[in-house]
Amino acid sequence: MKRAFIALVALAAAGVLPVQAQSQADFVKAFSGKWQVYDQQAATGTALCELDFSRTGGARLPVKATGCKAPLANVQTWSIEGSQLVLDDAQNAEIIKLGGNQKRITGATSSGLPVILERAGGDGNAATLQAAYNASGCYYLGYTQTCAPRSELAVPGPGADGRTQIELQVNLNVHSEPRADANLVGATKQGTCVQVQQCTMASDGPWCEAKFGNVTGWLRKLTMRQNRWPVVTFTNSCKS
Repeated sequence: MKRAFIALVALAAAGVLPVQAQSQADFVKAFSGKWQVYDQQAATGTALCELDFSRTGGARLPVKATGCKAPLANVQTWSIEGSQLVLDDAQNAEIIKLGGNQKRITGATSSGLPVILERAGGDGNAATLQAAYNASGCYYLGYTQTCAPRSELAVPGPGADGRTQIELQVNLNVHSEPRADANLVGATKQGTCVQVQQCTMASDGPWCEAKFGNVTGWLRKLTMRQNRWPVVTFTNSCKS
């Protein structure tokens, strides 16, 4: 299997909340309100899993979970710890820590389950992609002028051998978290076949996690080329 990875300087993967806040109250104001999980695997039905963060309470503020599966269904409170947002259960046991921005926060549970919480509509990337698709009528396959099949817009699944493999159609940055503003931890080359550990769906399409040597990072499937054309960055299987 052909693999290629260009390592960059290791950066903090914790995911700092880049809010110009001077107090706990500023953080609470910035991050309170409704958040959604666009991955249907987190939902109990057809509606999205939703978490509503209260602005009033003690050190730990109440959370209302609607239509969510465990572990998010067990979230009862939230708080700010340092530069991260912490979600706890009814016994004040930590479920997950998240970092990011006021539109999108990401993290992983102790079992490694990825969680992407977004405001309604996401961080704006989904709307940009949709507008570009409406104009072109196509998601292009990498750098080509060929439209990708609808099946290539889906989250990759395991092949006959049980492994989930993808093939890069572009040179692609690797992020520390599944969001566009997360630290870059490396880059992959066009034509590389990568075995991924897990994938999840966000408002702007699938993201997949893979290990490159001693570095683990996330690859974004849908992006823009020259700020004009919507592009599928990898296919859901490898040629060899």
